[in-house]
Amino acid sequence: MVTARRKNHLNTDAIREIRGTMNRYLSILVLAALAVAFLSGLRTAAPDMQFTADNYYDRTNLMDGYVLSTLGLTDGDLSALAGAEGIEAVEGCRDLDAVAVDRIVSVRSMPEKLNLLEVKEGRLPEAPDECVTEGLLLVKLGLQVGDTLELTLEEDNEGDLVNTSYTIVGKVTSPLYVGLDRGATSLGSGSVDAFVYVPGENFTFDHYTCAYFTGEGLASLDTYGDEYEDRIDALTDSLDPLAEERAQARYDELVGDAQDELDDAWAEFEDAKADAEQELDDAWRELQDARAELDDGWAEYHDGEDTLERETADAQRELNDALAGLRQGERDLADGRVKYQDGLADYEDGLARYNDGLAQYNGGLAEYNDGLAQYQEAAAPLEEQKAKLDEGWAQYHAALAQYEGTPQYDMAAAQMAAQKAQLDAAQAQIDAGYAQLAPVKAELDSAKAELDSVKAELDSAKAELDDGRAALDSSLGELNQAEIDIRDGWAEYNRGIRELNDARIEGRQELDDALKELNDGEKEYADGLEEYEDGRKEAEEEIADAQKKLDDAQAELDNVEECEWYVLSRFTNAGIVGYSQDSGRVSNLANVFPVIFFLVAALACLTTMTRMVEEQRTQIGSLKALGFSRLAIAKKYIGYAFSASLVGGILGLALGCTLIPLVIANAFNIMYAIPPLEFKPQVELYTGAVLAAAACTTGAALWACLSTLMATPASLMRPRAPKAGKRVFLEYIRPVWRRLTFTWKVTMRNLFRYQRRFWMTVIGIGGCTALIVTGFGLHESIFSILNQQFYHVFLYDAILGLDKKAGADNLETVDGYLSGSPWVEDHLLTSQTLLEASTNGPAHDAYLFVVDDQERFMEFIQLGHRTDDEPVRLSGDGVVVTEKLSELLEVSVGDAITLDYDGRRVEARVADIAENYAYHYIYLSAECYQALFGEPSEHNAMLLRYADGAGEAESDTVSADLMAMDGVDSYSYIATLRDNFTDSMEAIDYAVVIIITAAAALAFVVLYNLTNINITERVRELATLKVLGFFDREVTAYVYRENLFLTLFGIVLGLVMGRFLHAWVVLTVEVEMVMFGRTAPPYAYWLAAALTVVFSAAVNIAAHFKLKKVDMVESLKTVE
Repeated sequence: MVTARRKNHLNTDAIREIRGTMNRYLSILVLAALAVAFLSGLRTAAPDMQFTADNYYDRTNLMDGYVLSTLGLTDGDLSALAGAEGIEAVEGCRDLDAVAVDRIVSVRSMPEKLNLLEVKEGRLPEAPDECVTEGLLLVKLGLQVGDTLELTLEEDNEGDLVNTSYTIVGKVTSPLYVGLDRGATSLGSGSVDAFVYVPGENFTFDHYTCAYFTGEGLASLDTYGDEYEDRIDALTDSLDPLAEERAQARYDELVGDAQDELDDAWAEFEDAKADAEQELDDAWRELQDARAELDDGWAEYHDGEDTLERETADAQRELNDALAGLRQGERDLADGRVKYQDGLADYEDGLARYNDGLAQYNGGLAEYNDGLAQYQEAAAPLEEQKAKLDEGWAQYHAALAQYEGTPQYDMAAAQMAAQKAQLDAAQAQIDAGYAQLAPVKAELDSAKAELDSVKAELDSAKAELDDGRAALDSSLGELNQAEIDIRDGWAEYNRGIRELNDARIEGRQELDDALKELNDGEKEYADGLEEYEDGRKEAEEEIADAQKKLDDAQAELDNVEECEWYVLSRFTNAGIVGYSQDSGRVSNLANVFPVIFFLVAALACLTTMTRMVEEQRTQIGSLKALGFSRLAIAKKYIGYAFSASLVGGILGLALGCTLIPLVIANAFNIMYAIPPLEFKPQVELYTGAVLAAAACTTGAALWACLSTLMATPASLMRPRAPKAGKRVFLEYIRPVWRRLTFTWKVTMRNLFRYQRRFWMTVIGIGGCTALIVTGFGLHESIFSILNQQFYHVFLYDAILGLDKKAGADNLETVDGYLSGSPWVEDHLLTSQTLLEASTNGPAHDAYLFVVDDQERFMEFIQLGHRTDDEPVRLSGDGVVVTEKLSELLEVSVGDAITLDYDGRRVEARVADIAENYAYHYIYLSAECYQALFGEPSEHNAMLLRYADGAGEAESDTVSADLMAMDGVDSYSYIATLRDNFTDSMEAIDYAVVIIITAAAALAFVVLYNLTNINITERVRELATLKVLGFFDREVTAYVYRENLFLTLFGIVLGLVMGRFLHAWVVLTVEVEMVMFGRTAPPYAYWLAAALTVVFSAAVNIAAHFKLKKVDMVESLKTVE
């Protein structure tokens, strides 16, 4: 009974103690509540969010995986997939991208079994021309349920939808689109803005673009659990043989059917081409015949015209000649008559002169005849002599001739010399006679010749006169006949003129008729030729177009790559994975900050309980003297701390497990379309958090009790002997010490003499300051990297993905467009490839940039060091890796890393490490790439830098133009990437805000608790000061001075601790693909110090009122 009453008394005393020290009790309770709330809130946030998401996935029957095929999927593919082992359900989906006003939307067929939609407003479509979409699109387009949505299809997709105008009947959410990412597209900016669901009957193509499936028994598993991940990986791996089989079958079927259709199309094309060519040939032949007839007609016409002209000209010329002849004849006739008269006169004159000459001739002839008779008489003897001489000479020559050519010739000649001399003398005599008659003979011959000449002249004159007479007679006849002919000629000429005019009129009429017929024929021919040319041109264009289409189709068919099936799990969905990763970042925070909170809470609790036990030292000694056991006495203090931590833990649990996850989940709703948070029962975590708080405080209480409970009752019943007075360190600095007043000396002694109180307070304040520094520093570390990455490292504004098959013409077209665009300031052709980098550990994905010209490249991506301003230079024998990648690979300059790209593994030396914050990059020169991979790199990307003033609208315009060009695969706007990062980091920032708030609250509670303890344990000292005449404000200043120094020391320590704590927290909460800022900004230190000073001032103000209430009499009562 006695023991029971003792226990009851102790319990009553414990309750009384709580009531009497409610502030102290509440401080422990609040510290425990903060620690538990922070631990449970951050710990349960991620599981609650994932639990909510998993329930949403199960409720909407979200696919566990999906199949994509490069050649589309058929009903046979879906049946084969449904029959695979481990597959529970399969549903095909058709989709295409379209433009809605100025937004790119993914138009998808309504789901029936998997990926079910949840209606937020309105209803699901019931008619083919109805659709549902997400609220995001309605807001962007300013539409609402009931409005009409107009879709514009790309040229290649025209006809793929039955309807392009839909009535919006509902606003929905889809489990496929829980994040902001809606996928990539070849339209517009390269990214889809929203989704639109329409009834499947709207799609005109027969293949599926995607097949979703669920696995047997997977719905009961947690999506974000290891078991689910292992089983879905096993399921997708098990489908690889089926994927290869169906892909090959699809390729053979599609290519075979396409080739058959193409062959038929070629045959039809050839037949149509032959028919068209035959028709054109026939038409051409008809035209040629018509042309020939026309040409013949024209030839005949021109011949007729020429003939008419010629004949009329000839006739006219003949008539003109005749006219000229007639006129000439008239002139000749007149001239002839004049000449006739002149000739007649001349004739009569000539006849008279002839008669006179004839008379003279006859007289001269008579004289000649007389003279001739006289001469003949004188010459007769000479003639006789000459005849004889001739005979003598003949004899001489005959005699001599017989010796001609003989030796006797000379002898004979000599013998006949005398005869010859006689002959010569006779000859000389005769010649002399003739010589005497020669002048007479000559005179006679001359007269005879003259007479003969006169006679000849007279005969000639007579003949001429006779001829002249005859000519005159003839001329007169001719003149008479000419006159008759002229009269006849004029009659014939006039008749010819009439005939010519008639012939000309008749011929012209015939030619005009022929010309009209020819012109009509020419018009018909021209019409026929134009019709033929149009038909030929149209036929040739149709033939060329058809042949080009067939050639393109054949080339496309020949270039069809082997069909590939891609079996992917839901973990390739950006929204699902992003939600898991982002919630995991909150869990990373839970690994750090609660530990600090618990340490600070334990420290504060230890200080509180130590002070409490020290205050009740005499009471403990009395209880021990009365026979109470150590355990019974300790229960009071342990129970005090335990109850405070238990109640605080439960309150903190209730607050932390609801409010903090809700705040964080609501923050994540900025980026993710997840239903309202559902709380996942986590009994182990709840219990662990409360027990951890209880263990910290209870352990601190037990530690505080142990040393006191080990002492004897006698020693405990007397106050602890005060510390032996000794000089503090400052007293040895005499110049300083001498200048201090009494109160300042007391303050310095109190600060440095009570080391435990000093360090407990300084560490408590320092811990809170460090937490605040870490909170603000973490906020800056998260958001500062965005500016660093997207304004200092990445200087380009967009990156253009190029088709690896793009030719030089395609690149020239793109380059020409960019060079002429007013919005694009500069652009650079480069090479970017995704590969894996590793050392001895796991591999990490990284983007490889091959740099042709570093000076130009630095205008788009600035390579430098984070810790200095020195630029990074590329070398020919090494690569530059980004800082976070180097940390993951645990390499430094000079180390080797392995690059795995396209099945080739090469080892490269790390030449330098560059500053970078988002994703991993490796940079190397073109020469280094050639040396490593044995071939030059292929340009597959283009970096764009926009001019000042170019924004999203201009980027969309450039993107739309570029995406319409051949050879362009993708377009990524850096501002969009930056905004996505910002949205993601904003959700983490909510958690950081919670940390800062909790750290501030913790700092205030710790300062308040330590100040209260300081005042309580020194109440006798403070009462003594009051008795000695100190005013309240002097007593308050006395305490304030100590608190001020403790606060300053705590701030200094906290700033130092915050520097290292921030660095450690950053490394702890950092995710693989992002490197946060490594240093806290100056304002984080200033804000932390300022807040600590503010909290300290607030606590000191509250302490002032408590100091005023100190009862001097009660405080100075002896305890002995």
